[in-house]
Order: sequence, then structure tokens, then C-alpha cells
Amino acid sequence: MDDPNDAVRRAQDSGDDRVRLDFSNVLFMNSTMIGNLVLAHKAAKLAGIDIVIANASPNVREVFKITRLGKLFSFEPEEES
Repeated sequence: MDDPNDAVRRAQDSGDDRVRLDFSNVLFMNSTMIGNLVLAHKAAKLAGIDIVIANASPNVREVFKITRLGKLFSFEPEEES
């Protein structure tokens, strides 16, 4: 997964109003990653950019739910395997 803050900066530079973060390779989330997501959300909100989480595993989705970060981000539907 790209650094969320870099992805938001690239979206600002290109005029995009949406950032898609692919979580397909994320097995767990530590406090640093959670902090980076919060910072990216703040920057995106100020810039009018939506962050969409894609391909998050059930375990990662549970972290979003427990930390209440799930209320800050949109999620793409899970892909069928």
C-alpha cells in the first residue's frame, strides 16, 4: 500500500477528488499506520478529497471498526475470490 499522505498529496497535485488505498497486502495495522491514516484523512478533508479503502481483509476491517476509523473512510465492496 502507498503511504496515505503521499497519495493525498498526489491527488491534490493532479486535481483528483478521490484517493483509493489498496489494502490487499495489509495483514495487520499498527499504531503508526493508524496515525498515518488519521493524518491523511485530515489533509484529504481539507482538500475536499475522499479516501476509499479497497480490498481490506476481514481482520483489517475489524481494526477500522474497533478504532472507529470506519466512520471516516468509504470502503469498496469486497472482491469475490
